[in-house]
Amino acid sequence: MAWCSAVRHGALQYDMVVGKEYFKEAIEKQDYLTYFIKAYTLTNCFYKILNKHLALYIVQYFDTTKNFSSNYRLVNCLVHIVTLLIYHPNLSQYQYQGLCYRGMRITQNDLDQYLSNQHILNRSFLSTLIDCKVAEMFAGEGQQSQVRYTPKDHCPLQYSCLCQYLIKQNSTAINIQSLSTRPDEKEVLILPFTVFKVITIKQNYLYDPKASISIEIELEECEDPNDNKNELENSETSRISSTNDDIKDIEKYQKFKQRKRRLYGIIGFLVFAILLSLTLVLIFMFVIRKDSMKNTTSMATSTTEMVTDDNDTLPQGCPNILKRSSWNARLYTNRENLTTLPVPNIVIHELEDLNSIMNQQDCITQIKELQNYDMDTQYYADIGYNFLLCGDNGDQQQIYTGRGWKFVGAHCISYNKRSLGKNEFLF
Repeated sequence: MAWCSAVRHGALQYDMVVGKEYFKEAIEKQDYLTYFIKAYTLTNCFYKILNKHLALYIVQYFDTTKNFSSNYRLVNCLVHIVTLLIYHPNLSQYQYQGLCYRGMRITQNDLDQYLSNQHILNRSFLSTLIDCKVAEMFAGEGQQSQVRYTPKDHCPLQYSCLCQYLIKQNSTAINIQSLSTRPDEKEVLILPFTVFKVITIKQNYLYDPKASISIEIELEECEDPNDNKNELENSETSRISSTNDDIKDIEKYQKFKQRKRRLYGIIGFLVFAILLSLTLVLIFMFVIRKDSMKNTTSMATSTTEMVTDDNDTLPQGCPNILKRSSWNARLYTNRENLTTLPVPNIVIHELEDLNSIMNQQDCITQIKELQNYDMDTQYYADIGYNFLLCGDNGDQQQIYTGRGWKFVGAHCISYNKRSLGKNEFLF
């Protein structure tokens, strides 16, 4: 017993780990349908626990006369699981209509719950198979003689039972063969809140104690009146029992379906609104952060350039050389260090067609225009000269820093890397 208990505990722990990983992937990939089916078909405990709690509590959610506050979190979680699956956008790809089968062992008490012409509400996920032969194997085909009997009246404790379901609507069951971890079983999953009518019950064991299947139950899905009003009106007499009890059951079912649809619609809208809001917030935060980083980088680069260029110290006795910041220079695109320091050559260019007398403001204007021309028309990385001489003749002339002492200019192709280029405005 202790060994069996340890094995069951180990299996439960394994199912919890596997289930947690599948649900984590479902959230990350936003594919709840695929990974729910994988967890449902791979594990041995998850589907049993899920269906047990669905059967116990899910109807309470729609019954306003009952108080389920003590189980609110559990019931709310169950509703969310069912909602995410029923309203999944890919569900239509797996819709199934037609016959499917379920093989199982049932007791006499289980059998007593099935009565001909009775309506049965499926409260949980119901696993069925397309292949009738495989379902018969699950029912224990041909093994009735091996079951235990009551000692007093020698009645079987269990019966092999085969249920046949006729699925009529396209939103009731899904073919999960391509999603299942056991595709060879060809499983069809009937979704919760489906109503079936018991058509026939065959108790084969009464006539043949050695029958391969003791009990066969045929069930047919009750169609939703809102889905096909014309068909409902034409077949109402044959499909609904004439008894008052059956009429009341159908009316309750219609009201139940309407409440369920409204609830799922509200939940679906809320989920969509939350996801949309989160997406917009993330996009907004990403854009703001990107702009902030861009502005910070730009300011840092500009400041670094000014600090580097404007902090060069001049030897004693040198004339004053105005810095790049004095004429508000544009930011260069790249720079290359001179290969020879100190440089052996100075290249002087004279710029013509300028006013004979230029004050400081005129000089700044001309230098900026020269930089714009070099960068925008000549596609230089910066103004072409290392230094610029500008101003009135004589004592009023000033020296302005272009590329400076350390960087290659664009003044003479053969000497750019080992010379300083200086312009001189010709007056």
